[in-house]
Amino acid sequence: MRKSSKEQREEKVKREKALQAEMAVAIKAPPVMSFSARMPAYTYTSLCSDPKLKKSPEHRSNHPEGIQPVVTEKLCLICRKHWPVDCGRENCDCDRQGHLFSSGVYYEPKRKEVTVWRLR
Repeated sequence: MRKSSKEQREEKVKREKALQAEMAVAIKAPPVMSFSARMPAYTYTSLCSDPKLKKSPEHRSNHPEGIQPVVTEKLCLICRKHWPVDCGRENCDCDRQGHLFSSGVYYEPKRKEVTVWRLR
């Protein structure tokens, strides 16, 4: 059954009021305090307008995951021979000249788990 024009107008008014209420809440909400909102554009690059923020802080890790590997080595994918990282080789000296794949062991501190014991 088709809605009457009066019902359609009432639904439209309801939708507009709901939209206005959402917009009012968004305006009154506290501002987002993310890194990009607090810092200038191009922070930690040579394009940054603030000279103090052109260089990254010393405590930041250069590793992409943010965790430094403790033990790293290269591993031949064919013969499984281990090579040191600083050997400067791309291929193994085995008869099939296997590619050396970098692998590492990461140290991640264990999280403290709280165990709750209930005695009855």
